[in-house]
Amino acid sequence: ATVLAAVVLVVAGTAVFVWSQTAKYEATAQLFVSANDTGGLAANLQSAAQFSQDRVQSYADIINSPQITGPVASRLNVGLSAKQISKEVSADAPLNTVLVNLHVTDTSAKRAQRLANAIADQFSNYAAFLEASAGKNGSDNGPPVKVSVVRSAALPTSPVSPKKALDLSLGLLAGLVLGIAAAVLRDTLDNTVKTPDDV
Repeated sequence: ATVLAAVVLVVAGTAVFVWSQTAKYEATAQLFVSANDTGGLAANLQSAAQFSQDRVQSYADIINSPQITGPVASRLNVGLSAKQISKEVSADAPLNTVLVNLHVTDTSAKRAQRLANAIADQFSNYAAFLEASAGKNGSDNGPPVKVSVVRSAALPTSPVSPKKALDLSLGLLAGLVLGIAAAVLRDTLDNTVKTPDDV
């Protein structure tokens, strides 16, 4: 009875918590960073690849900067400030690749998709601006690095949080553990006389 009561209470509490949470959706776009042939850089493919890889982590770190989210907030007019958009944006750069995965998590699936695609486009232009200084140093081939959108964000079909099935399973497990622990503790501390053998 103790175990059952604990399971019911914990699962019920978990269910109330899970269903009270606002669903969030994640849209993901992917960027490709390539080295342009500026002054013979791309003549050595390995050097060109390394040059691009050196850039991707820095790009991932600044992809939610005000220079990106500000213009996006003004252009889309989705009811979020540049600072609010920045908090919804994250990025990662898979090891030994020249890819940047851009993620936007929002309470609206459609807005997450629109923001992810707008930020991807804006960042491609901003990266060209950042690298333009190389063209001013004697190269007429443009910036040494080019950022291209290779995968646009699709419309998310299911929320990434809360994970209802996982949370309820964890609640069930926690209820079992607490129930068993309570039952063992109760039996251990019980010093009442129940049978002739106890006397």
